Amino acid sequence: MSKRFIIYTAEDLAAHKTASSCWVSRQGKVYDVTSFLHDHPGGDDYILKYAGEDINIVMKDKDEHDHSDSAYEMLEEYVIGRLGTGATTVSDDWEATDDFHPDDTDEVQDFEKNQFLDLRKPLLRQVWEANWSKAYYLQQVHQPRHLAEPARFFGPDILEARAIILEKSNPNIM
Repeated sequence: MSKRFIIYTAEDLAAHKTASSCWVSRQGKVYDVTSFLHDHPGGDDYILKYAGEDINIVMKDKDEHDHSDSAYEMLEEYVIGRLGTGATTVSDDWEATDDFHPDDTDEVQDFEKNQFLDLRKPLLRQVWEANWSKAYYLQQVHQPRHLAEPARFFGPDILEARAIILEKSNPNIM
């Protein structure tokens, strides 16, 4: 069984840069190395210098601090999630013009890029089982996505039809 990762933003990572909560990232993965600080052969100050940041270049820099293959393997023990990526968010003051026609979102490419919601599958279960940080969720829900047909919430046609009827009869409940 594979471990489910939480998806973090760069802001989430940057918020953990103290001895009591020290996170770093490398090649898209987020590591909580707090418990390793005192065991690091180069001292905890060296890790804290790069806390809340990507350490890929530092770990490869032979002049700065050479790392063995076992150091990279050991780092994998501290994986807590992955760093989410995303396109530029829409600004709060953006308004669509009358002639604005958005391009349809490529559902496959969108899911592979953002690992947020697979728009080809019912949304309710995906949201229920999600492992996103609050910041990543808020970043993603503000990304413009346009589908030719509405995304499915439940899956079975009967439930989708019932949801549409409920929404049309009382738009305040959906």
